[in-house]
Amino acid sequence: MALINTTTTGVLGSTFFGDGVGDLTVQKDGVTVNKITASPLFHATCGALTFANSTWTKLPMSGKVYDTNNNYDPTTNYRFTPTVAGYYWIKAQFFLGSSGGRTACSIYKNSGDVCQTLILSSNTNGGISVVTQGLIYFNGTTDYVEAYGYQESGGTAALNNNGGLTMFSGYMVRPA
Repeated sequence: MALINTTTTGVLGSTFFGDGVGDLTVQKDGVTVNKITASPLFHATCGALTFANSTWTKLPMSGKVYDTNNNYDPTTNYRFTPTVAGYYWIKAQFFLGSSGGRTACSIYKNSGDVCQTLILSSNTNGGISVVTQGLIYFNGTTDYVEAYGYQESGGTAALNNNGGLTMFSGYMVRPA
């Protein structure tokens, strides 16, 4: 915890100290007047994956690049569950080497679709990239998000697991 404590008496100036972790508390005469919470953020990439035709598939984003508050699970559920209530900008994207028909990327909050991008794609353009993103409120305890993909090529389609093309990320915009 870091603490800033100012007084209304004494010498002008303040002393600031902290241990470099946790929240920043601002006090006046020993009474908390503001608290700045560390902003959780994460970024993960995906391993190899083959999409079945016309089936929503959870994107197993197992390559955790960073996770400042240890709120992203890269091994079991592939979900972000922030422990700080607030509004978060969440983004999911993937690239399929080839696809035809409809291709969609979706962000599910608590197992329900909250953001989705659906596009028509063609097998002649070398692949398709789909990105969806949005501002989502989290309660700081039980709310979580996961990334899903969908394709209708008529067969299976392989995901391009290049970290610059397939990713899942988010950051807190404002605490609740």
